[in-house]
Amino acid sequence: MVISVGSIQFVLEEGTSKDWFESTEIVIVSLMAFIGLIAFIIRELSIDYPAVNIGLYRSYNLALGSVLNFLLGLMLFGSVFIFPLFVQISLGWTATQTGLFMIPGAIFTAFTMPMIGMLLGKGVNPKRIIIIGAVMTFFFLYILSFASPDSSERNFYFPFILRGIGMACMMSPILSLAISGLQGKDMAQAVGLSNMIRQLGGSVGIALINVFLINKNAEVRGNMLSYVTDYSQQTQERIMGIKQSFLMKGYSLQEAETLTNKSLEGIIFKQQALLSYVQGFYVVGISILLIIPVVLLIRYKKPSLAAKVVEAH
Repeated sequence: MVISVGSIQFVLEEGTSKDWFESTEIVIVSLMAFIGLIAFIIRELSIDYPAVNIGLYRSYNLALGSVLNFLLGLMLFGSVFIFPLFVQISLGWTATQTGLFMIPGAIFTAFTMPMIGMLLGKGVNPKRIIIIGAVMTFFFLYILSFASPDSSERNFYFPFILRGIGMACMMSPILSLAISGLQGKDMAQAVGLSNMIRQLGGSVGIALINVFLINKNAEVRGNMLSYVTDYSQQTQERIMGIKQSFLMKGYSLQEAETLTNKSLEGIIFKQQALLSYVQGFYVVGISILLIIPVVLLIRYKKPSLAAKVVEAH
């Protein structure tokens, strides 16, 4: 398992920089991950007391719960991965500003989770809570997809409150549904497997979002450069204006032209990054809705009053 999971993490983290399966190293490590996973499954199924009881996946709810945890990790880490890049590159925030801004959302999550626990304890259907959380998280990402160069911190407070509450509405109920029907040590192992699957989903989400942003950046840049030509009057007026500002500052003509080209490149990069990030928010937002049909497939049986009394004792 260590070889398999470690190899998968390496492929997901280094794949983009090494051009994925064009790299011999990535191919070899991918084979190690596959062989390690098969060997792990065979080993765990062939002994009486496995370290990780993968036979628990015979449980219908745990299997679908793992799918939900994977999707949750993918969306959770994917959205967190995009936002710092977006505000620091497109809006010019510092790393400190970005980190501090993430705190209010985390506080809302912390305050909401005990309330969700109370609702689950009172017998509220966790499937309803998960769907509400998915919808709130979708609107968080949908609102961010309308961000512009003029966006400021006040434009993001409400969306991050939605995200904080939405994540709290999904995390505990998903785990509750996944482990329903399991007892004792089986429940403990199921919780561990669920957390591992969520982390793996996060790694996959970051890798997929990274690939999406690279491809979208190239696409947007190609479309933008088609308008930056010698035949575009607006482009020429902008270039002349930038060049004139450098000449007025005392730069030579050659230095002014060089600095103008760099400035124009910076403007194009910021614009292409902005468009790529907002489209990334929209794609992740649409993807979060995939949770809803999976939630509807999970079986939920409301605990009887007698069962609650027994559990209380």
